[in-house]
Amino acid sequence: MDQENTMKDWEQPYTDAANEILREAESARAKFAPFNSSHEGYAVIAEELDELWDDVKGNDVPHAIEEAVQVGAMALRFIADMRAKYGRLSDGALARIAREAEADR
Repeated sequence: MDQENTMKDWEQPYTDAANEILREAESARAKFAPFNSSHEGYAVIAEELDELWDDVKGNDVPHAIEEAVQVGAMALRFIADMRAKYGRLSDGALARIAREAEADR
């Protein structure tokens, strides 16, 4: 196998983690409807992050890793669901949505 086709030593753990996050996101997608709003998506991510923090504070590294996968999966889902709802947004469209959100507060 030539050098270009071999994975660098540091790449495999990242590839494994990314694949685990993707599997978790796919599982969540099969079980739950898409996020209705960015606020809902944020709340789910925040909940998962709080669970991760609890495990970190408790020094429960194996469970913290599982929660980190959940955080990653929900972040991935947030991106996919919001892009499905709003499309890939230009800087101008992003600014407009931010202004509208600010006006709604």
